[in-house]
Amino acid sequence: MLRAMRLLTLIGVFVIASAAAPAAAQSALVIVPDARVEAVTLERARAAGIEVLAERGIRLVPTPDGEPCEEADCAAALAGSAGADFAALLRVEPTEEGRQVRAVVIGAGGGSVEETAAVEDGAVRSAARVALEAALDRRGGDGRGFLLVRSAPPGARVEIDGRDAGFAPLRRMVGAGAHRVRITPEGGEPSEHEVEVTAGEEISVTADAASEIDAPPPDPAGPTRTEPSLWNWLIGGALALGGIITLLSPLQTISQQGQCVDEIEDVGCVERVQFGAQSGVLMGIGVSAIIAAIVVDAVAPLRVEVTAGPDAAGVRVEGRF
Repeated sequence: MLRAMRLLTLIGVFVIASAAAPAAAQSALVIVPDARVEAVTLERARAAGIEVLAERGIRLVPTPDGEPCEEADCAAALAGSAGADFAALLRVEPTEEGRQVRAVVIGAGGGSVEETAAVEDGAVRSAARVALEAALDRRGGDGRGFLLVRSAPPGARVEIDGRDAGFAPLRRMVGAGAHRVRITPEGGEPSEHEVEVTAGEEISVTADAASEIDAPPPDPAGPTRTEPSLWNWLIGGALALGGIITLLSPLQTISQQGQCVDEIEDVGCVERVQFGAQSGVLMGIGVSAIIAAIVVDAVAPLRVEVTAGPDAAGVRVEGRF
């Protein structure tokens, strides 16, 4: 009972450390094969593995039940199916001098690093820590990076270098260099991506199933832009200017209405300024021209349509009244 409580406490500490770790933290599962040793020894080795991962900010992935693993290939497959970046396989082995712990760190995409540490004075826990820390240190410097794969919508099947890696979104640690990623959305066509992973860095690959399957082919003529033509302001300005000039004469006539323009001595004024038919016609034309200028500038009936693309380009002027 006390041992179970200690293990639960370790897991609780691990969860808190994982929550405080960056979103890009690695993930791993701990596998301790059921060797011919005492159960308490296996429990101590597992507790040491959880402690080391927690201290390094590596997220713990629960090991699936009912799937014992003792070899590297099995551990790699188990890590891939569980969505972990790697598996930490801790074996307690007999030696001529006593016992040792062998820590094997196996990536979900393949490749492994192992280290051993002798068990001194029955301290299995300390030996497991030393072996796993040494293996993780070696693995951290072996030129690996992260590959983050997403799909829209999520759930597309992902293959990395021809090997099933699970479903998107997923994040894997892979060796630095070129990799081939195949993303197959449910009910859609697969897409393949060649990526170059740099050691210690992360590269992202995203597949948009909707755009790859349903999107229409791009228009070779390119986008079309429609805007008012400069002729609207030129025509409107000309109408306004003409209307103002036309209104000068009738407005002057109105201002001089009734004034005498021809006077004979001893007879009086024989002709006065009058707003007649000619002034009325000029005023009507001037007012109409100004109204037309306002309408042209406001409505902008003349428009220019410009189309430019890699294969074609064109300009079209149209009018609407």
